[in-house]
Amino acid sequence: MDTKLTIETLKKTHDRFAENNTKESWVKTLDEYINTIKEFILDHQTDLKKIFIDVENQNNLYEEKRVEVKMLPEIISIYKEYNDGMMQFANELAMKIDAASENEEFLSKLEIALKKDGPFIDSLFIGDIVKTESQPVSVAVENLVVASEYTKLIPSLKDKVTGINISETSNNVDTIEKVQMMARSSVEYFAYLLLNAILCNYTQIHDGIYNVDKKDGDTVPFKLF
Repeated sequence: MDTKLTIETLKKTHDRFAENNTKESWVKTLDEYINTIKEFILDHQTDLKKIFIDVENQNNLYEEKRVEVKMLPEIISIYKEYNDGMMQFANELAMKIDAASENEEFLSKLEIALKKDGPFIDSLFIGDIVKTESQPVSVAVENLVVASEYTKLIPSLKDKVTGINISETSNNVDTIEKVQMMARSSVEYFAYLLLNAILCNYTQIHDGIYNVDKKDGDTVPFKLF
């Protein structure tokens, strides 16, 4: 797998979904992301195993080799808590959708949530909510463990969205669709950026360990995309 080419392909997949946010395109997009991480693990399983074995057997050496990273387990933890709140709000709104059609407060909160979701997710990966820090490779490898967790994490987030409860008496189709679009967009964008971060972290950590041009104590700088 060519990481750079894969990231370019993922960008096209994400852009297609952004232009056509339907349940069908959302499911297809998430499936593509999950298949990509499975392919990555399969293609790199020998290298991944070697990295973990080398770090475990030579831990002192890899305390000296450093890479700049945002720790992905921390990002996942923050997003899951945020997503729990979003799903609670979405379910409450969906069950009271008829009342919400005449309730400016509900609709105002929905519009605010729609506008703030993307920037919040951006801030996790690119901003300062989770700091970019120089870490020993022996710590940074925790980001690679996330690759195997991805195949369970994203389906679990998907299930929460498809499980949004909608009032059986509701006839406010436009507002219902906005609620569902908000939830779908959030999970898709998070899944997209997390997958990019995993691929980029692999390259950085691999270079941090095996790049003979890097001296011990040099830091491989953080980069995303």
